[in-house]
Amino acid sequence: MNPFQRQREKKGQDAFIKGATFSALFLVFPAFFLELSSFLQFFLPGIAASFLAGFELGSSLIFLFAVFVLAGILGATFGFAFVPVILSQGLVIAGLLLLSKEKRASAPKTLLTMALGLTIMEFVMVLGLTGGEIVDTYNQVLNAMLSEFDKGIKLYMENSGENISPQLNQVIAAMRNTLSTYFPSILGGYLIFTSFFNILSFNKFTEAKLGKLLIGPKFQEWQMPEILVWAFIVFGFMALLNQSPYESIGKNGIVIVCIFYLIQGFSILKFFFSTFETPFFARLLVYLLLGIQWYGLLFLVFLGLMDNWFHIRTKILKMKNK
Repeated sequence: MNPFQRQREKKGQDAFIKGATFSALFLVFPAFFLELSSFLQFFLPGIAASFLAGFELGSSLIFLFAVFVLAGILGATFGFAFVPVILSQGLVIAGLLLLSKEKRASAPKTLLTMALGLTIMEFVMVLGLTGGEIVDTYNQVLNAMLSEFDKGIKLYMENSGENISPQLNQVIAAMRNTLSTYFPSILGGYLIFTSFFNILSFNKFTEAKLGKLLIGPKFQEWQMPEILVWAFIVFGFMALLNQSPYESIGKNGIVIVCIFYLIQGFSILKFFFSTFETPFFARLLVYLLLGIQWYGLLFLVFLGLMDNWFHIRTKILKMKNK
């Protein structure tokens, strides 16, 4: 090996060590700060993966496994029992981002794969930590959430100093029942949005560093896989089976699919803004209105779903070019 090859190889090793060090810091940080971990997991694993994006896949995956082992040992040594659980989530996200980049998977398919991967990982972790008592663990978590909800209502009643009307009692009961019924889809929604924001953070940092989009297309061009349409239909039929376990599965499944199409609806909205060069203040106003009006979000879900058949973005372009 000539001196130039050795020098190039050393530079490559130094670059990998530097990138791996930053990656490890971003992955481990949420695991040791439990109060912020849920928020930090929305974007730090994607940033961590971006530091490894320019290197060989096998070496990056081996490094991620080594981080899991070492951080797990440190966590157990210093009494951070939840380190492996939180770290596993970040490592799955980073690993799937790197695999998707290598396989040249589209961003929507990566989103679907990552959400499914996180669901399986969480299921396996709960299975291992509880000795198979998944139903009991689920009920404990659900009851804890409902207990916090009840405490919040009780505090409101004490501070208001007035008797709650029967109508408001009905609303509170309906809200409590909704939380109980749709708790699985609430958990699923968290995993979907965690996947979504990490894809965005990965693309943002890799594009800034490498000058190209590694998991495309751009957000305004996202198109969800067609299998979600069939999933929506299947879950819809299941939701019609009253007084059966399939009804709950169907209802939660519909909500999960709608979250994916909500994201697609936002991508269509962003496409519209970009195509017609909408001013920033107008975009901000629309986002604020959508955020405070539930039927605006429902409209975006419908828009995302209908795009599968009507190709709304193509029609917008044709209309503009006339």
